[in-house]
Amino acid sequence: MQKGFIGPTIVVLIGILALAGLIGLAFYLGKKSTGPTATTPVAQQDETTNWKTYTSQVTQVELKLPQDWTERQEGKTLFLKDKKSTSEITIVKDFEGGFGSNLEEARDPREITIGGQKATIYYYHSADNFAVLLGESGTPVVDRENIFSNIFIERGQGNYLILGMWKATDQDAEILLNQILSTFKFTN
Repeated sequence: MQKGFIGPTIVVLIGILALAGLIGLAFYLGKKSTGPTATTPVAQQDETTNWKTYTSQVTQVELKLPQDWTERQEGKTLFLKDKKSTSEITIVKDFEGGFGSNLEEARDPREITIGGQKATIYYYHSADNFAVLLGESGTPVVDRENIFSNIFIERGQGNYLILGMWKATDQDAEILLNQILSTFKFTN
């Protein structure tokens, strides 16, 4: 009796496996034959639309800033600062100077275009070669926690330095600074 039972069980098992294989193959071929689906392109939103436009007659630049950023002009230097963080941008017109060994420690120097002008950007981390900055009161502050970007622009109307600074732990700050710089224009 056991002998006759094993035969039909094997046949049913083979039938079930064959059916499952055919269903799987049909499903695979059905998925494959549909091909790529058309997607509706999503319009890229300009995140700077509601930002304020700042124009400096002295440094002859224009750019857009988030509403919570402040601007201060001192001679040919423009200071732009985020009220909510330590992120800031400094723009110096007629820059004559250097940063000494800081640029020797720069990472990934590369050519970029900003405001329609060719420029060189250098990045460095103040932990690599600490920076001495002037604090709000004008007293020197040793900084070991920030990332800096130096952008040098040579123009016939004067050389420019654009210095960006943000906390190394603030991953969104560099994105925001790059958005601000993407709106940068020379007004002369």
